[in-house]
Amino acid sequence: MLYRNTLKPMSALTLLGLAPSALALNLVTTVAPLSSLAQQLVGEQDSVSVLLPADVSPHDFQLKPSQRRELAQADAVFWISPQLESGMAGVLAQMSHAHSFADHADHADHADHADHADHADHAMIRMIRMIRMIRMIRMIR
Repeated sequence: MLYRNTLKPMSALTLLGLAPSALALNLVTTVAPLSSLAQQLVGEQDSVSVLLPADVSPHDFQLKPSQRRELAQADAVFWISPQLESGMAGVLAQMSHAHSFADHADHADHADHADHADHADHAMIRMIRMIRMIRMIRMIR
């Protein structure tokens, strides 16, 4: 039987070297997949929020003033790339605490497997994002 995500939050944090801190982190992500990833890497005292509702395209999304404030108040912001979040890329690129995964977000290489039968590259991209996010969270703590 295959068990997924069976590590308890505390043991996962310990294994990753992200022991809980007395200081709670306030993280913001642009899209749900990054929010899900961040939730797996932080403690219960930390908050992770996602800007874009699931039914909104990130390509032309425009930030509201309240969302700009949320970004400014965050300890860190995680986003994919200017190509994906083009509507808010200008704002995010100006923030020193906003971390892009642009170098691992290009899907131009999908032409060689248009049927998407082999998703090993997607798993590798997710792993790379997770490692980079761990490093960034460590720097904040």
